[in-house]
Amino acid sequence: MRIGILACLIFLNSFGIVETIKSSQTDKFKKIRTVGFSDPLNILRDELLIAEIKSLDVDISGRFLAVDLIGEQAFLFDSDGSLLSNLDPSSCYPGFEFRPVNAIFLDDQSIFLVNAGPWGYRFTAEGKCIGNVHDDYIMLQVGFMDTDTQGNLVGLYRMPAESIIKYMTSFGETTQEIILPQSTFPNANIRIAMGGIVADKTHIYYASAVEPYILKISIDGTIEAKISRRTSWFQEISKDIPVFDPSNPVAFMDAIGDFYGINTLATRIFQVNDHDLMVQYAGPKGLGYQLFTKGGNFVAEEFGIDYHFDQAKRGFLYRVVQPEIDNTGLPNPIVEVYQYLRQ
Repeated sequence: MRIGILACLIFLNSFGIVETIKSSQTDKFKKIRTVGFSDPLNILRDELLIAEIKSLDVDISGRFLAVDLIGEQAFLFDSDGSLLSNLDPSSCYPGFEFRPVNAIFLDDQSIFLVNAGPWGYRFTAEGKCIGNVHDDYIMLQVGFMDTDTQGNLVGLYRMPAESIIKYMTSFGETTQEIILPQSTFPNANIRIAMGGIVADKTHIYYASAVEPYILKISIDGTIEAKISRRTSWFQEISKDIPVFDPSNPVAFMDAIGDFYGINTLATRIFQVNDHDLMVQYAGPKGLGYQLFTKGGNFVAEEFGIDYHFDQAKRGFLYRVVQPEIDNTGLPNPIVEVYQYLRQ
């Protein structure tokens, strides 16, 4: 399997799809260290080989939770990149197909892992399997997850009729639902897995991939504000993608490709610190970001940059980087850590 993963990534890299290290750095962020991943305690029987870090989370002590979508594996690393645990649910449920999709640290530092087979698993803070999630939880259409300061798991569900934010227990049992306003571009809203949510003690901040604003939503579901600052850099969406036509799938895929090529989309939203939010964008003019306070005040922006961040927590931002192929093959991804320079 490891040879197949390596061959796949070499193929992607030959077409420029796998990101390589860039030298650009903004004046809002200072790179403070680089973390490489290793297995000094020989926890794995084979060599540590990571194909693609699709999901990255960081806890209060700086430990990393990384999901390798291609390699179908999930790891818990210490803050220095040393492997602490291979998140393996077979000790709880042997024989089930393990295809991890996403993982998140909960408020008590336990781990909630979303699986594409059975719906998910729970692990201790040390990475030991403690059981499956509540049968109320479903992975289907979960776009993004976050956890608030009260220990709730918060998930974004995008469905054809409506998008919903669900408050859940640490086991995945739904305790509250907030129905979001109908998107102006419903077909694209369902199909494009970008945007996201940020949850804190009093509000949720929701960024749709296709709407030109962030919704600030109170816990009772009231929309308190639409946060936005558009410039000439943005290419606004004027037309939705068509409904999927099974008789002509090629035309549908072409329409999606055209949609990506001509529109500016919100790719992710992060809570950079207790006060500020970051929204990242991608479009025909390149990549960019904007920073806002939670009150909706504009802080900073930069457009035409050459990379995005993959996580942000407590004043630090984290960027997964795939190094260039060398004489040993394709090295494991590394993580660059940046400090947010709030002025």
